[in-house]
Amino acid sequence: MNYIAKYAAKAEKSSESYHQMLMRLANIENPEEAASRAYRRLLIETLIERDIGAQETCHMLLELPLVESSRVFVTLNVSKEVFKPVITNEENDDERHLKHFIEGYMDRPYAMESVTLIDAARSWTYNSKRKRDNKWEARTIAAIVRVFPRFTTIPTRQSEKWADFCWSKLLLYKPFRNIQRDIGLDDNIVISNWESLNYNPWHLE
Repeated sequence: MNYIAKYAAKAEKSSESYHQMLMRLANIENPEEAASRAYRRLLIETLIERDIGAQETCHMLLELPLVESSRVFVTLNVSKEVFKPVITNEENDDERHLKHFIEGYMDRPYAMESVTLIDAARSWTYNSKRKRDNKWEARTIAAIVRVFPRFTTIPTRQSEKWADFCWSKLLLYKPFRNIQRDIGLDDNIVISNWESLNYNPWHLE
């Protein structure tokens, strides 16, 4: 495993610039030789020198994927900054743009009423351009969800991050349709809602 990781991460030596290469070749050429000889050597070396590996070059030329995986990775950002435009849009439906995943989740079918946001990201795909009854489709293989912001430890109640922690966990593990009503905008309400949920999600992340 160490050998494979080292080989895969090995960087190619950075090649010289054309100017540096031409100056080097000009210095080793016989001054009495025609300048075209130095340019020919320059062209030859530009075909040999490379900044990326030969395997990667072949994949790019053949339009082959550089990475293959049997699982789909989904990024889910539940920070307050991400939800600000969603909250704003709820106040004026006429100004709403193309729905993104979170807005689509709040407008999900009633058959998905008890589905949490993280379960929706893990087990469903959403496309606002599909017909109304087919915007959500179940995945055949569950996706791996990367959640941001990440908390490596549970903050204490006295920590400045406690309210942010409660906010993110509520969004992930409490089904909601309206952020102000179901989650809360004030830090004290958010904390109270999370503590009343009495849910420990750490075994899922």
